Amino acid sequence: MLKLISIVGGLGCWHFLAVWVINDSVLLVSPLVVIAKGYEMLFVTADLYPHLFASWWIFFYGMILATVVGVPVGFLMALSPLVRDYVSPWMTALYTTPRIAFAPVLLLWFGIDIGSRIAIVFLGCVFPILINSFYGMRVVSRDFVEVGRAFRLSGGRLFLKILLPASVPFILAGLRLAVGRGLTGVAIA
Repeated sequence: MLKLISIVGGLGCWHFLAVWVINDSVLLVSPLVVIAKGYEMLFVTADLYPHLFASWWIFFYGMILATVVGVPVGFLMALSPLVRDYVSPWMTALYTTPRIAFAPVLLLWFGIDIGSRIAIVFLGCVFPILINSFYGMRVVSRDFVEVGRAFRLSGGRLFLKILLPASVPFILAGLRLAVGRGLTGVAIA
């Protein structure tokens, strides 16, 4: 109930500011105008659907690319100290840099096209997936690995039967985190 009161209060403050304080539709419009225009764009003229569809595809492609890159690189980092030592500084530098800072560089590389937008979503999504894949592979119980070796599982079968299933919850957690960051990336793009 408190959340509903908070939302209604916020909308009321917005309406009060738009109508009584600022009273200039160029600077701030009332939430009632926004709702009416949103209804019109969704249900009357259907002008919003092409934009929603384009944003969905940008998110989808960025998320797929981030998953295809993040999971294997995370696994390689967990299994190979050489890969970990090479990728870790780059990962840290790129992950801590705000994504909006990459926008000018990505616009130069990919142009003002869908490629730069997908790249912004990719940069937002890849690091949570990569980090969680890395961590999921690292925390697999050594007892499970030893049991697999006792049953003479080869490297590939050990990976498929023990390491990969044990790291799936971490990969899914990374995907869940990446969805939020990807939607933010779509808004930035």
